[in-house]
Amino acid sequence: MAQSNQSVTERSIKGAGPHRFRSFFAVFLAVPILFFLITEGEFLREVWSYSTLKNAVTAGARFAACHGIGGVSDREDRSNGPMTVGDVAKAVVDGMPAGDAGKVAVILKSATAAPVVCAPVKKCLGDRRQWPVANDNAPGLTIEVSAVYESAAPVVAHLPGRSEARVDASTWYAASKQSMGF
Repeated sequence: MAQSNQSVTERSIKGAGPHRFRSFFAVFLAVPILFFLITEGEFLREVWSYSTLKNAVTAGARFAACHGIGGVSDREDRSNGPMTVGDVAKAVVDGMPAGDAGKVAVILKSATAAPVVCAPVKKCLGDRRQWPVANDNAPGLTIEVSAVYESAAPVVAHLPGRSEARVDASTWYAASKQSMGF
């Protein structure tokens, strides 16, 4: 058997090339790529939350503008009559296909009456108060449905001049104004 002239250290350095590249790839490439993918997913979820909230508020305002004067005749309990706070709250909740109605506060504003605040919107689903009130329930008058959603996703904010970063939940606001219809 022939003896090799290479020492043990030379052989270990020579054979360690691919292993060092794998370690480099794992630490300096894979970790940032994973961080980027997770961050991008969270960002897209936040954009989707705002989009869903905006669509739900628009659906609620449109429902109120179209059904306010004539009343609602297609309720689940088969009762007819003027539109209520609960009817508009249900239209907003129905417009949020995957939203968390427990974290959404809805504000209903009509032309002259005081705003109705539903925080969270689930509390107003059974509210039978008429909205908009009789004085504000005429064609051409403006109503507004707005909502505030507190997202659970943390957002890291670093403000210039401060050494520490703040972690806060994001808050989304959406509003829709409609004119009362026929």
